[in-house]
Amino acid sequence: MSSPPPNPRVAPLPPADKPSIADVMALSPLQQGLYSLAGLTDSEAGADPYFIAMAADVEGDLDAGLLKSCAEAMLQRHPNVRVSFFQGNLSRPVAIVPATFELPWQHVVADADEAAALEAEARSRPFDLGKGPSIRFLLVQMPQRTWRLVVVAHHIVIDGW
Repeated sequence: MSSPPPNPRVAPLPPADKPSIADVMALSPLQQGLYSLAGLTDSEAGADPYFIAMAADVEGDLDAGLLKSCAEAMLQRHPNVRVSFFQGNLSRPVAIVPATFELPWQHVVADADEAAALEAEARSRPFDLGKGPSIRFLLVQMPQRTWRLVVVAHHIVIDGW
């Protein structure tokens, strides 16, 4: 007698020795408000007003691999930045810290016009708060050893500096 085929709509359980959730955290009052407002925001209507975007221009040599490693280290050290949010049947939403994560990193080679279009898209693309991290990195390598690093995050995981 063979076992039934796996249901494709049900995610397989992770091995018992590797939990997929590192922590579950309560949201701050500000995060609770931003979570509620995010549910009311129409992502099709334009940019989310609760995005924080930063950009830095660099001229000269840049070690893109090292920069990416630094971004990964930041998310590893600061679990609150890589969380997903969940409410389900709970009275209040919670932040779920994954045990592992994939860095939302994009490294492209482009000219200045293409770079501007890529940055505009990165700044306007909505975040799915249920599928963190709610931060993304865009590194654009342009001619004449010019670089532009764009970091976009949802305000729910990061405050303005």
